[in-house]
Amino acid sequence: MKDFLSLAGVQVRYYQSTSFLHAKYIARDGGKALSISSVNWSRESMRENREAGVILQGRDSLMTKTLFDRASNRAFEYDWKRAQKHTRNIEDITKEEMAIIKGTTSGGVKPAEKEVATENMVRRNDIQNDSSKPFVTKMEPVLLGEGSSIEMFVSPDFSRETLLRFIRSAKKVVYIYTYQITDDEIVDVLIDVSVNKNVKIFVMLSPRVYADWDRKKAGQVQTRLRKAGEGKNIIVYSAPKHFRYSHLKFIVKDGRDGTFETLVMTGNLSPSDFPRGNMFEPCHGKSSCNRANRDVNVLFREKDGAVASKFLEVFEGDLKMSTDYSNPTKY
Repeated sequence: MKDFLSLAGVQVRYYQSTSFLHAKYIARDGGKALSISSVNWSRESMRENREAGVILQGRDSLMTKTLFDRASNRAFEYDWKRAQKHTRNIEDITKEEMAIIKGTTSGGVKPAEKEVATENMVRRNDIQNDSSKPFVTKMEPVLLGEGSSIEMFVSPDFSRETLLRFIRSAKKVVYIYTYQITDDEIVDVLIDVSVNKNVKIFVMLSPRVYADWDRKKAGQVQTRLRKAGEGKNIIVYSAPKHFRYSHLKFIVKDGRDGTFETLVMTGNLSPSDFPRGNMFEPCHGKSSCNRANRDVNVLFREKDGAVASKFLEVFEGDLKMSTDYSNPTKY
């Protein structure tokens, strides 16, 4: 795929700033529209996983342009300058591949794929009226109310401190829907606000986790959470098994003065997505280095809860098909 893009005129580079590029971020037209989500550009992510994200755009492009200039584009330009260019000898490209790249061969959706797509659309139309099927969201624009604000921050740059402050500021309730939690300090803070501030915490996690270490650590961490909450202040669920992986990453909580706060992340609640420290050297060419992922996060603060309600709709919709938490499996 990278070869096809490159030969079609797209500039392709390999990230080298920190240990891993984990962001799922798109900006177009100089920041007039931004997309931040958990979605990888893969068949599995697009069709089989539970994912979530936001597209920021509107008549007033000043807001998105400001976020673009101050946070996301600064990180992108920094990483782009340090990235390795992708090259491939054109002689390695077959005639069939070149025909696809240049668009001289027939493409599009095959008849069989069209039939499957049509069947999926029919299923989605019926799905809302069937409690045995997964909840399906409605794709519709949400207008930010008066007094709302949006903040964007990039991992690993001071991201851990920002995340922990966000959790500690909860007043009554926190909803977390994410792939996995494997960070002990984040769990310590969740337990602290639950025990000492009497904050109710609801957590929904993927019933499947692919990586062996992550799967084992996730089980250990969730055991701590459940024991600390005693089934009262901290309740942990396994997400519906309709999806291959519940790969989404968001947190909704109440804030100061009756506000609603929604944090949409491209990273998991893990030591590599929210690493300790704020200075990270490039890993390229090194046998070992500190794990620090590049991620992009967006935080909504609002009085009317318009954005928060859309994400809570997903949480509550999936909650109906969830189960009491059990340690995740691989498949």
